[in-house]
Amino acid sequence: MGWTNEDTNIIPFGKTIYTGYFLALLYLGKYDVVLDKTKKWKEGGIYRSTLGTFRAGAWKRKSEGTVDEKPEETVDALLSASKILSDVFRTDGYFRIANKQAIKIFE
Repeated sequence: MGWTNEDTNIIPFGKTIYTGYFLALLYLGKYDVVLDKTKKWKEGGIYRSTLGTFRAGAWKRKSEGTVDEKPEETVDALLSASKILSDVFRTDGYFRIANKQAIKIFE
């Protein structure tokens, strides 16, 4: 999204920027905005895992609002979240934020 770059000196700061931005959107219930901003998460370079994790989180939270009225959409959303995290774990390894998100999806 152009907020940061892949300079190794600022990668932790860049992840903090993305984390704050996406957490704010998730808390505001703007799941579709997160999904839109993370469509190309696999092309996110060093931030790929962070973007993928928040995309999975948006799918999970979106599913919470459809569980009673649209169970099929809930299942699809949870499957999307699980597939994204599976890819993140396989490609980028296990790390705290992704692990927490996986536990939330399983719950």
